Order: sequence, then C-alpha cells, then structure tokens
Amino acid sequence: MKCKNKCGTYECSREHNHTGLHSQVIKLMGEELTDRHYMTWCRAPVVNITYKSGYKYQLAETYHHKLSFEIPHVSQVYMYRHGSESVKLNNTLVIQKGYAWDGPSGPTFDTKSFMRGSLIHDALYQLMRDGALSIVYRNLADHELYETCLADGMSKFRAWYIYKSVRYFAKRAATAKGKRKDENAP
Repeated sequence: MKCKNKCGTYECSREHNHTGLHSQVIKLMGEELTDRHYMTWCRAPVVNITYKSGYKYQLAETYHHKLSFEIPHVSQVYMYRHGSESVKLNNTLVIQKGYAWDGPSGPTFDTKSFMRGSLIHDALYQLMRDGALSIVYRNLADHELYETCLADGMSKFRAWYIYKSVRYFAKRAATAKGKRKDENAP
C-alpha cells in the first residue's frame, strides 16, 4: 500500500510511531503525517567513487602564463589532459578552468603572493611526473616559481627560501614516484 500522504516513494509496512527524517521531509514539503504511520526507505544502491585526494584549490577560469624559458622539443599543438584537468604547453602554459592543485607546499602559509607561483609550479611538476616534460626542466620550473612569487609581491628572502626548499626537497614530486594514487570510497 502506498503512503496515505501520497509521497509516492515509500511504502507502508506496518503501523508504528513514525519518527525520523521522512517526517521532517514531509513537513518541509508542506504535508502532514499521521501519528501512527511507518514507512520503509527506498535506498539507492551503493556505488564506489574513485578520486585523488590532497587538492585544495581549483582554477575558476583558464590561466595563460608565458614561461621565462624555451622548450624547443614541445609541439605548438601539444595538449596534456588528465581527467578534467588540462595543461597546454608551447612556451606559454595554458592551464584550463577546473585544474586542481594543492597550493603552496611545505612549512609555509597560503598567501596571495604564493598562489600563482604554486599553480604554475604544480602544473609543470605534474607534466614532469607524467613524462610529458623532461626532468631536466625541473630547475627552470623551480626558478619560474621564484620569479613569479617575486613578481606577485613576495619578499626576496621568502622567495629565496621557498626556491631553496623546492630545490632540496621536491625532486620526488617531479618523478613518477610523486604521483597521487587513486582512492576509493566508501
């Protein structure tokens, strides 16, 4: 038998004091339940999702950045795609809307003078991790971070110690070992 209040998604199973979420939903929909009404929930099947964790930021609009170094072996039409993330490289880095990155890493604060540099640096390192850009460009990518942070108003001392930190500690992030693993839920 269908619910007396014609909600249409629940079936009456027996008389019982009704409490819980369904009564709140019905009240929100402007309908009333009788005091002695019990319904069973219709549940959707459980479906696992696969995701990568660790990303804090997502680009709201496409960003173009002229690199300070040349990459002669990269084609003008090269397009890198990873899910909904896209990076185009032809000495201009084009990072598409929706690209996700983890922001500044290490013992630091996420400040406005660090955000653009971290975006560019993370995109370049991701290209290296995936083999689309040679690891020989790592030093240039680190220097691009330094220059971008300075241009965005970061103090020279802070930009210097960030540069030194990525030079000493970030090599693994530019290699395949630094790739994020897929995770599943639930």
